[in-house]
Amino acid sequence: MGPGKSFGQSEKTWDFFSYFKGMAEEAGVPYQSLINLYLRDCVAQHRKIQVSWPTEP
Repeated sequence: MGPGKSFGQSEKTWDFFSYFKGMAEEAGVPYQSLINLYLRDCVAQHRKIQVSWPTEP
């Protein structure tokens, strides 16, 4: 298990953080701030989440 990784976290979770960390690095802001800005934008635009869970074979 990688540093800081807790049980039950999938690779998709780490892909999510890697995506935002990369964007934050390019923009020169902390990734937590970038995630917060994105979430605020979702609220401002009244975005609705669409959840579809993949079926496992």
